Amino acid sequence: MTSAVPPSIQPLAYSPHLKAVTPVLSALKSGRQHHANLWSGPEGIGKYLWARKIARYALCMSGDGIFDDRCPCVSCQQGDQHPDLVVLGNEPESLKVDRVRQLLAACALKPMISARRVVIIRDVHLLTPQAQNAFLKTLEEPPGQTIFILLTHQERKLLQTIRSRCQHVRFSPLDAASLRTIFHELLAPFDDAAKQSLLDAAAGSGAQLQRLIEAGEEDELFKKPLGPLLKAPIRDRLAAAETLAESQQTTQIAAIRLAAQLAEWARTGQPHQTKRAIALFDELNELVLRAEGNGNRRLLWEKWLLSV
Repeated sequence: MTSAVPPSIQPLAYSPHLKAVTPVLSALKSGRQHHANLWSGPEGIGKYLWARKIARYALCMSGDGIFDDRCPCVSCQQGDQHPDLVVLGNEPESLKVDRVRQLLAACALKPMISARRVVIIRDVHLLTPQAQNAFLKTLEEPPGQTIFILLTHQERKLLQTIRSRCQHVRFSPLDAASLRTIFHELLAPFDDAAKQSLLDAAAGSGAQLQRLIEAGEEDELFKKPLGPLLKAPIRDRLAAAETLAESQQTTQIAAIRLAAQLAEWARTGQPHQTKRAIALFDELNELVLRAEGNGNRRLLWEKWLLSV
């Protein structure tokens, strides 16, 4: 554990993002923090949770970084209502130019309690063009007591001039082991194959995994093997198409689980079976792409299942 990591952060050392945020913590500790921080990475992997944690550490007046009931400082006792902690992006209106201009005007004033002010902008790429241009002027002449933490999963939608004025921290997707640990209880009702399918479909996103788990709890599709479907009578396959096509999530999960079955066939089958499994795998990928492009999911599934 590096000495730059404050005691209050150390309990989070299990987090795969600790390495990414350690330079930010070190800069805060030394007083050499950058005024604008751009944090990018897939949606739903914990960027906002870390931003709140570091914001609270930055605002703490006791110097030990603890921001909870154990810290007696006036700043920490403010909790989520801290007047020097501003979060934009929870509502679409907050990303329009008028709201951004109001924020920037307030940033010209001294913080109310702490030595700093921290501004977190969620989904900063959703700032309107006018809002981005207004924000750029502040980055060019930053208020010395304000720290901006900008969160995005689509950094290319930001003006290059904004990106170039920020210290960039990239967050990686959560690994499967971390997701299994975090969501252990929620994953418990699913069999091993379904768990792996959910983890694969989540693509390292905790938020996506939670959405998929919630959908799976209401749908038996996620709790039963799909391999037998590939050898079922045509009538049964056509009937299953409606279930598989119920939503984009069910299509995604079913495709991943069926792809795993095809991979097993390709590994254990005869040469002609391997060739056919690979062809079906390619067609399955095409199905998913067309479904994401607003194709008729039921017709896509019917066509694919009839080709098996």
